[in-house]
Amino acid sequence: NYDVIMAGMSITDERMEKIDFSADYFPPEPSRYAALTTSDIDTAAMSGLKIGVQGATVQAGWLEANMAGSNTILSYETADQSVADLAAGNIDVLLADGNFLQPIVEGSAGAMALIGDGISIGGGVAMGTRKGESELQDKMAAALEALKADGTVDALIAEYFESGPYYGN
Repeated sequence: NYDVIMAGMSITDERMEKIDFSADYFPPEPSRYAALTTSDIDTAAMSGLKIGVQGATVQAGWLEANMAGSNTILSYETADQSVADLAAGNIDVLLADGNFLQPIVEGSAGAMALIGDGISIGGGVAMGTRKGESELQDKMAAALEALKADGTVDALIAEYFESGPYYGN
């Protein structure tokens, strides 16, 4: 039904089995855990916890593969729902993109904190196409390369995510 998927989709090995990806237009960003500051959670020995995550994300897949046996994973339809349950104390910890969590933690008036180190999950964010669409892939590659070279991609990242430059401009 679509020629290109461009919706903040991270490059993963599992997804590459089904579709092709462009080069990334947003570099890999570490995922982070957030918890209430009243909790005392050791991210190196997480067990017996209720961990929240937005469903159908790279974080959800990573948690199921790495943490499900010793923890309860609660999947939410939206990231905002998971944050609300963390704030209400219904989950012990939340795993999400670090860029998403940072302003939430900063705006929590000290109620939440990022805990542990960042976790690298997947590659950067890229455009996806059906397998074998080489002509479309070539066009996207040329356009993206030009937008990175002239600073457009870095300018957009800086405008909307307050970080960068990533691609040298």
